[in-house]
Amino acid sequence: MIHVFKIDAVPASRPRVSKYGTYYLPTYRAFKKQMEELIAKDRDQFIRHHGPLSVVVLCAVQKPKTTKRDYPVGDVDNYAKAVLDSLNGILWDDDIQITELTVRKCYCADDQPFIYVEVNDGIEVQSSLSADVFKVRKQRTGSKRRQSRRVR
Repeated sequence: MIHVFKIDAVPASRPRVSKYGTYYLPTYRAFKKQMEELIAKDRDQFIRHHGPLSVVVLCAVQKPKTTKRDYPVGDVDNYAKAVLDSLNGILWDDDIQITELTVRKCYCADDQPFIYVEVNDGIEVQSSLSADVFKVRKQRTGSKRRQSRRVR
């Protein structure tokens, strides 16, 4: 299921703590409010998924007037967190269901920022691939330990 939200994505900020309580930065609060309004407007088109999910997120962000970078500022995982948290209880029960996540951030080409979200049921990753990745990690970790012991 594919959903496109015509909104400028912002990375999720850490909650700030003051003597008056906990709060989020104004840009993140504004983003959450806009997402809630977009979701409320088209609430009947969303189908809630249950079970493991594979999710693809593309955040095409408005390019600032002056920048030296070819990519948006902000960690890609924070962009994903902002989008996933805003869709909790809408497209899935909780984002703990997401077993595979692909995220990309970029500047939009035509000054029309958007967020693309694709949700697929089931686990897409093959278990043999995961096992191979873990074997490589163990081998690398073990070899570094042996090398560091020899040097000492």
